[in-house]
Amino acid sequence: MPMRNLKRVRPLLLLAIFGAVMTALAACTPHHGQSTFGPAGPIAERQKDLFVLIFWVAMAVLVVVEAVIIVLTLKFRRRASTTGVPEQTHGNQRLEIAWTIAPALILAVIAIPTVSMIFSLDREATSAAGNLEVVVTGHQWWWEVQYTGEDVVSANEVHIPVGVPVRVVLESDDVIHSFWVPKLAGKVDLIPTRTNQLVMEASEPGVFFGQCAEFCGEAHALMRFRVVAHQPDDFRAWLDGMRRPALAPEPGSLAATGQGIFAGNCSMCHSASTADARSARAERSVQHTRQAAFLADPKGTRIISAPNLTHLATRLTLGAGLVDFNEAELTAWIKDPGSVKPGNRMEALAQVYRAGGLSDDQIKAVVAYLMTLKPAPPGESSLPPAPSADPVARGKQIFASAGCSGCHSTGSDAILGPGLGGIAQRAANRKSGMSASDYLHESIVNPTAYIVQGFSPVMPGNFGQTLTAADIDALVAYLETLP
Repeated sequence: MPMRNLKRVRPLLLLAIFGAVMTALAACTPHHGQSTFGPAGPIAERQKDLFVLIFWVAMAVLVVVEAVIIVLTLKFRRRASTTGVPEQTHGNQRLEIAWTIAPALILAVIAIPTVSMIFSLDREATSAAGNLEVVVTGHQWWWEVQYTGEDVVSANEVHIPVGVPVRVVLESDDVIHSFWVPKLAGKVDLIPTRTNQLVMEASEPGVFFGQCAEFCGEAHALMRFRVVAHQPDDFRAWLDGMRRPALAPEPGSLAATGQGIFAGNCSMCHSASTADARSARAERSVQHTRQAAFLADPKGTRIISAPNLTHLATRLTLGAGLVDFNEAELTAWIKDPGSVKPGNRMEALAQVYRAGGLSDDQIKAVVAYLMTLKPAPPGESSLPPAPSADPVARGKQIFASAGCSGCHSTGSDAILGPGLGGIAQRAANRKSGMSASDYLHESIVNPTAYIVQGFSPVMPGNFGQTLTAADIDALVAYLETLP
């Protein structure tokens, strides 16, 4: 290259080198929320140490190879006095043995600790089930979270105790995802029809960022989550809170109105009352049924697998970790989900959006209801605090607060149980000689008395104890109004 051209290129070359160095340094900062260089747990610390070992081995190879290239380039470059073809060297047995053994030794230095750690972490993940096991199921594009043996269900947030190795069981309901929390553990894929696992441990309380690290569709980059590490006592308190139902809204309040709107428009896709053990255990089956309905008719279905909203008001974020949870963001999310999370299926498939969406007043009411979804204080009832003068209105509240809306829609859509639209007419048409009211009453207090063909007998049988006679009468009155 002519000298004058070299002078022109040199500033651009130096600028490019400077930019590359600064980018590399920025990527390595340990203070970034998703940096692997700032581990917050012993598992991540060991993985970082392995990375550092591999890095320095690779750097040594780079230095040696580049040094050899430079020496050979300078020593054997073509000179003005050179004539003819340089002397050729073939069949140098020592060299061939050397450059076969050297790479093998280098790979062994890398492979032995890598493979050893893979098997070690898998054994630790299996044994960690005795401490705490969390089942994480990947969906397009959110995370379902269940705590084995604890009867607790959540979404997009994983809560763990500090100083305790946690087994995370990884499954997928649709395509391949990848669970990655850089500061606590490495990434492991979630593969349909297969179960994988990892072990995760935090050495300090805090909130740690995670995301899907495997391209899984249109909203892949927006499929995030949080891992919240608590002190052990605080973690137990969190679990206890998740097992307490939310307080029912005051009759006639804006939140009570929103509860009814939610039950009629949102409950076929979102569970919001799985605080009781039986509902929590049934949630996986509910989600599977929703997913099966979607797969059977991806464009025409009105039911989709969607995040569990139990105690939503205690969460940190919305939209699978995209925005902070607060009233303003919740309002924006319900009004126009696509503006918050492009590609989400709620806006594309949910019947309420196909019909034009909710009005501003309806959104305000639903937001008021969702903001009440937090654990009730110990010992307080989750049922409406005062009887409503209108039995149908009270029955509508009970339908949502008692968890009925998690398994039954108020239309024709089947979830885990049959849709209840027109249930009074169907009951009246039965040739049992029993009135519709009596049939509905018996079905509530004794769910195994009449099993609808095609559905499993999973309905809780304790409503006769948890609901008063007046509550059941009100619930029956409401069900009889469903068109």
